[in-house]
Amino acid sequence: MAPSARPGLLWDTRPFNQGPLWEYEPVLEDVAALCREKLNVRPDECDISFLGEGCNNKVYLVEINDEKKYVMRVSLAVDPKYKTAGEVSTIEWLQLHTKVPVPKVISFNDSNKNSIGFEWILMDYMPEQSAFYRWRKMSMDEKITVTKDVADCLMDMVTKSNFNGIGTLQGPAPHRPGRIVDMDLCYNDHYNLDIPRLFPDPHRDNHPGLGR
Repeated sequence: MAPSARPGLLWDTRPFNQGPLWEYEPVLEDVAALCREKLNVRPDECDISFLGEGCNNKVYLVEINDEKKYVMRVSLAVDPKYKTAGEVSTIEWLQLHTKVPVPKVISFNDSNKNSIGFEWILMDYMPEQSAFYRWRKMSMDEKITVTKDVADCLMDMVTKSNFNGIGTLQGPAPHRPGRIVDMDLCYNDHYNLDIPRLFPDPHRDNHPGLGR
């Protein structure tokens, strides 16, 4: 394992286990206190439980009086500031310009200088199940409907975007492409490489008619 200059982040460099590791865990009570502060609720009105995790994020379910639900996602600093800020900007752009269903962001912090020591996003809970788990049990008509819905969402994004570069979105509005956030560029010492992280759109530069 190689230590990282990015707080809270270690890298497993073994040949078959390469990936990010948590140097230390978020403290549940600190996460709960932060959620109560941002939602302006008392401790007896708010219940927080661990929901799941990926390689970069830990997710908590926030329930208010067994009625309203939120999701608190705590993230490793794989690309400090840019990853979290880019995710929030992408959600905001989708809400402003498309009909793609995305959660509303309640609050976020793209710095680890806060009471839990990690970047985080607090957002509405969307009570759905991944198609990954449902697909094999769905009828063909249901699969066709889902596929058409996904295609409609993709077409909506393509037709509503007029960006002149390739990168992760930056805000506030009007949102624009900025530094690319990608795990291959963030992995271990790749993060320190002096390489371009924003690229022009080749279609718009060379074939303006194809870019619109």
